[in-house]
Amino acid sequence: MTTIEAPASTDTEAPAEENTAPAAAEPVEPVPVPLPAEVADDLRRQFAERIAQGLPARVLFGMNPNHVVFGSSAGFNVRDDAVETITDEFVASIKQRILQTPTAYLRADNIIQVSDGQRRTYAARAAGLPSIDYLVGPEPEGTDAARRASEIVDQVEANERRVDLSDEQLYRAQEELALLALPTGDKTKALKQLGISTKEAKAIKALSKAGNAREAAVTGELDLIQAAAAMEFEDDDNAMAQLEAAARRGNFDPTIVRLREERRVRTKREEAIAPYAARGFRILARTPWNDERKQFVPIEDLRTREGDKVTEADIAASQWAVHVDIGNRIVVTATGEEIHDRQVDRATYDDPDREPAKGKHHARDVSVEEVVTVAYYCHDHKRAGLRKVKEGGETAGAATQTVTIINKVAKSDTLERRAFVAKWLAKIPKAVPAEVQLWRLRLEGAAPEIFKEYTARSTASELLAMPGDELADGTAFDGISLARAQMIGIGLAMGAIEGRMHPREDKPNYWRIAAPPENVFWTVDMTLSQPYLRLLISLGHVPGIAERLTLGDITVDQALAEIAAAEAAEAERGSQLAADADQD
Repeated sequence: MTTIEAPASTDTEAPAEENTAPAAAEPVEPVPVPLPAEVADDLRRQFAERIAQGLPARVLFGMNPNHVVFGSSAGFNVRDDAVETITDEFVASIKQRILQTPTAYLRADNIIQVSDGQRRTYAARAAGLPSIDYLVGPEPEGTDAARRASEIVDQVEANERRVDLSDEQLYRAQEELALLALPTGDKTKALKQLGISTKEAKAIKALSKAGNAREAAVTGELDLIQAAAAMEFEDDDNAMAQLEAAARRGNFDPTIVRLREERRVRTKREEAIAPYAARGFRILARTPWNDERKQFVPIEDLRTREGDKVTEADIAASQWAVHVDIGNRIVVTATGEEIHDRQVDRATYDDPDREPAKGKHHARDVSVEEVVTVAYYCHDHKRAGLRKVKEGGETAGAATQTVTIINKVAKSDTLERRAFVAKWLAKIPKAVPAEVQLWRLRLEGAAPEIFKEYTARSTASELLAMPGDELADGTAFDGISLARAQMIGIGLAMGAIEGRMHPREDKPNYWRIAAPPENVFWTVDMTLSQPYLRLLISLGHVPGIAERLTLGDITVDQALAEIAAAEAAEAERGSQLAADADQD
């Protein structure tokens, strides 16, 4: 290899400087010194000769370590703590020439820029060496962005082979690379060298403007895709904590689906509450339980002095509380007329070709609308001039209230569960787990009709993220592996049972167990839904309250107690946030 390393008295070596190297702990950078024009031209001539001979272009060159520059022309290097990583032993090894020869290139402005050897250069400065050997080559071709991309990749790879970069340093390198204005193919290639996919690069670009979500990506609490998705919650510490915990459990996607739904409902509820709060009503975070109804008496349990039912016209806000919630109602789609669930022929959910019974509606002719529900409770009925109706055990209204409360969490459970199922079905395994295939075969043997039910194919289509007509005509199976075809078959089974468990938003069937009160809700065959939920748990799904109730792991009373505790905690958190906002 050609060596250009002349004594300090000759004209072929860069001008040497007195021993002015800063101490290792001193981060101040000397001003880089360009090579004399004739020395730089001689180097470029030798580069060209070596290239013409088919040899590597780099040559050895003795250079004052105080005259070089690191990273880009702005002085940025992937490793921003190089000085702090230098030990006395490392400085001694450089001084004894045990470790030297950093790689560098000659820039257009005749400055030598180090591409691999920042720590060795700092150590040479600390050792007071007037010159060390650099393996110098020509400046990389391409645009400034292309050269910077090459720098980043080289620096990351070089540093990772020696003293590992910190999470922050590696992330900053990936971030800068993702933001460079490079042709798509060049950027994809450079990112791939750092282990970053195109999708992850888009996430990094989005995260560049984030705070807590970016920090979660840097520390590894969330991967890049998860962190980008979590940006919408980065101002909510509680939500971020839930997402990070879910990521550790492998349950991120279902959790963010649930949080989005909770936020949507919470926002709509807060908007509905505002006018009642402005009028002076006491706002209840949840529906009062039976033992609390001596203090908060429902409007339906009160009468005026004349014995008439209490109406909103009889209400004075100062003596009343309200619980505002988001509920559902069933309407005839064509007219918007509200009807009761009992007016729908339930058999038509499972058999869409069936004619509804006389006086009842077909399932396809009705729909579910989301509505705001307001329940009034008087907390001073005597002063309001009202009297209570005599109590007589649990009423059908109280039991209906239980249905409403658990339906609400059942909907949330369903959203989380289906998000988990969709993510699992998107995988392309080498082989489908045997227990999953056996579950599908048992389902088909026990209830073959379930695959033809009303919402089976449409639900499967959503879970598999593919058009329903491709499932119907079989083209979904064209040109795919056997394992992928088996996964689609599993998806059809999961869609069928999901369609039976939750055919409509307001009426999840699967939790109605444990000897339900007569004439309140109807039971379903749990021999199908329970094995399905157990299977999902074995695959990593974390069951919600209604799902645990379905499995028989908790009772209805225990479920209601958990729901109440969660609502109380949420109300406390809301009060704390409001108090913090007032202090600000």
